[in-house]
Amino acid sequence: MVWRENQRYALMKLIEARTPPAEAAKQLGLGRSTVYREMRRLGISYAAPARRAVAVEAPTRGERCRRAVEDRRSRNTG
Repeated sequence: MVWRENQRYALMKLIEARTPPAEAAKQLGLGRSTVYREMRRLGISYAAPARRAVAVEAPTRGERCRRAVEDRRSRNTG
């Protein structure tokens, strides 16, 4: 019983430190499903940090057409 309480305490501290649940499971020597079950039982939710958006400029219609023509030509010459 004491070990389980220590695990719960450690789990709560890891999640408070924004450690992903899968990583917390590794550090505690538990299965991921066990960590998620305990989190659900304790009412702890984990929101993954937002990924940083990368701006990518979309090719214009002309560029897409040129690429398609080049691809067709390269397939036909080989």
